[in-house]
Amino acid sequence: MSLGEPHAELDQGGRGCTAYDVVVNSGFFRTLQADPLYLEFFLTVAMEGLSEKYGVELELTDWRVLQNRKFMGSISAQNIRARPRPHIQELEGPSLELVPPPSPPPEPPKFVVVAEPSAQHPKVLQARVLLPHIEGAVSLQLGLNQERLVLGGAGGGPPLLQLGLPLPPDPPRCRARFHRGTKVLTVTMPLQL
Repeated sequence: MSLGEPHAELDQGGRGCTAYDVVVNSGFFRTLQADPLYLEFFLTVAMEGLSEKYGVELELTDWRVLQNRKFMGSISAQNIRARPRPHIQELEGPSLELVPPPSPPPEPPKFVVVAEPSAQHPKVLQARVLLPHIEGAVSLQLGLNQERLVLGGAGGGPPLLQLGLPLPPDPPRCRARFHRGTKVLTVTMPLQL
C-alpha cells in the first residue's frame, strides 16, 4: 500500500476538498472487492495511516465507497519500490558478547471490532487484530469466553490484548484465522441465540 501526498480536488458539489491517493496491488484490490468486511478493515487502516502520516483528523466511521469510480480527480505519481531491499551480510571478525538492552513493554496491537449485519441488530461480532511482528498462528494463544477475548503469545508472558466483549458470543461456534501476508488475525464470533 502506498499513501500519496495530499492534493486539491473538487467534490461532487463543486467545492474544494483535499484528496489522498491510496494505491494497492490490483490482485489485492480484487480481494478487497470480494470481501466487504476486509474492505472496511483496510479502509480503516488506510485512514489511520493517513491521519498518522499527515497529522490530520479523518472521520473513520462516516465514509462511503463510490460506485463505478476507482478515484476522483487525477491520480498523482507514486513511488513504489521495484528492487528488493539489500540483504544483511555477516562479516568475520572478533567475537564480542553483546548484552541486549532491556526491551520496553510491548504496545497493544491495533484492532477493530465490527458487528454484523449492523450494530443495531448484531448476529456476529468480528474482531480484526493487526499483528505485524507475528510470523504465524503457531506463535499465538487465543482464549475466549462469553465476556472477553484474550490474545497471548505461545511463549506465555503478559497477554498481547485483552478485549471485553459487548455481547456474549457462542464460543463453540467461534472461528479464528491468521493471514500471513497481511498479518491480520480475524476472530469471527457468532452471538448466542
